[in-house]
Amino acid sequence: MGAIKSYYHEEICQMDDEIHNDPRADMPNPEEESARNAETHEKFKRLHAESGKAVMAVYNHLKSKGYEVGIRASTMAANPDEWEAHSDGGDIDILIDSCIRILEVKQVRQADFTCKNDFPWPDVVVENVPRTDRREQKGDWPICWYAVDKDCSHAAVISPETKDSWVQKTAHAPDGVTRKTWNCPKGLVKFIKLEKIL
Repeated sequence: MGAIKSYYHEEICQMDDEIHNDPRADMPNPEEESARNAETHEKFKRLHAESGKAVMAVYNHLKSKGYEVGIRASTMAANPDEWEAHSDGGDIDILIDSCIRILEVKQVRQADFTCKNDFPWPDVVVENVPRTDRREQKGDWPICWYAVDKDCSHAAVISPETKDSWVQKTAHAPDGVTRKTWNCPKGLVKFIKLEKIL
């Protein structure tokens, strides 16, 4: 717009009219869209790599409690168009009553917390709405979700039994994307200290 300002007022008005009446003006620019997707994908890869500390903290906690657990293999899409082939089905396998169940682990990078009283929001993000929709279709619910604090010392544990009380919200993710998420009121969440393996 800066270069246009140097033209006469009439020309600006004429160009404005042409832009607003051009049906292509609302169409996304494929090059800009591709660059935005690539940038978002790079942020996602960085955040995915960082989340390994939270997964390891939960793994060590469960091992210290005597559970048989394993960290699930994780792969990264080479580009954003291949995300679906690399979407994981959970972070940790846990053996309960001779059945392998899955756990999801998320990290709350913005805050350290120890309990409901110092958790800074009224609810805890469970996961993105589309992911929950896929779970609903497949019927593959995790045994629980762990939302781990910034320094990986505590976690908010969310049971699927609280699902009927979840609220849908719009969240601004660390990778810059706005998403719809399911959130569990913090009064229904169990807050724990993550034990370390001695």
